[in-house]
Amino acid sequence: MGETITCSADGHPDPTINWHNENTGDTLNSPILKITSYMVGLQNYTCEAFNEIRDEVYQVSKTMGFRVKLTSECHFITSE
Repeated sequence: MGETITCSADGHPDPTINWHNENTGDTLNSPILKITSYMVGLQNYTCEAFNEIRDEVYQVSKTMGFRVKLTSECHFITSE
């Protein structure tokens, strides 16, 4: 394991970036998602980027699916 997936977004002010696990509902408050042995199997995560300007919240997100194998191989499944 030990691989990572980084989510990035541009904005001013700099956006806050989170990863949301669609399988468990857990949220990671970081732009970096570390692949661990606990993630073996099919995973669905959403990268969320948001910021607030004058009391207005702006948000974008992208969901991706991937399968984690014990051999440290990651195969990404495109999802729209």
